[in-house]
Amino acid sequence: MRQITDLDELIGGFHLYCMAEGKRPKTISWYIPKLQYLRDYLRRNNMPMNPTLINTNHLRAFLVHLSTEVTKGQNHPLKPMTNKPISAFTVAAYARTLKAFFSWAEREGYLERSPARLLKVPHKVVQTLTQDQIRRLLTAIDLTKPNGFRDRCVVLLFLDTGMRLSELAHLETSKVDLQRGELSVMGKVRKRGLSLSELRSSGHFGNTSTATGQSQPTRMSGTSSSLSRGMV
Repeated sequence: MRQITDLDELIGGFHLYCMAEGKRPKTISWYIPKLQYLRDYLRRNNMPMNPTLINTNHLRAFLVHLSTEVTKGQNHPLKPMTNKPISAFTVAAYARTLKAFFSWAEREGYLERSPARLLKVPHKVVQTLTQDQIRRLLTAIDLTKPNGFRDRCVVLLFLDTGMRLSELAHLETSKVDLQRGELSVMGKVRKRGLSLSELRSSGHFGNTSTATGQSQPTRMSGTSSSLSRGMV
């Protein structure tokens, strides 16, 4: 087993791993502050700073501390602090970070077994749209307006592929293959392929008829610039 007896050094190694693997800066900024907060909690409470001595109960105590003693905005540099406890979603995000970090340490040979293996992360079931809601969403789009066809493309892409907002915002028409019913998007780490069905049959991506009856190439932004997350 590889020897690292300092938690800060292990967090630094994980940070380097994330960068070398090409993880997005936003993902890294999601992980590292949470691990640093774990480090500070362990130090304040005289718990082990040696990663090989950290056990599941230490991590559970940390999660209980988050859910019962930490308030919203307490550890956020840009948000005002409130008296409300942080959400279960935030606590679950910390739990996922712990599992990712200690699983990496186990794979790398720094730990014999991850102490986060037995942590349970609650999964929130997201309710999907009903057929009636989808119908009303699509009929609300005014196809007589210049951006109508674009907006319908956006909605159909979300419904048909389940792609992320950032993936859709950076989608290029050159990455869409209507003949094969596929498109390529840049995910969190690498490219991934998605299948199309509704869009391929509807003809709303590619050359579409405008309100004046003319044909023009559809661009997701309606301009020569890229579509931002805020525009979606």
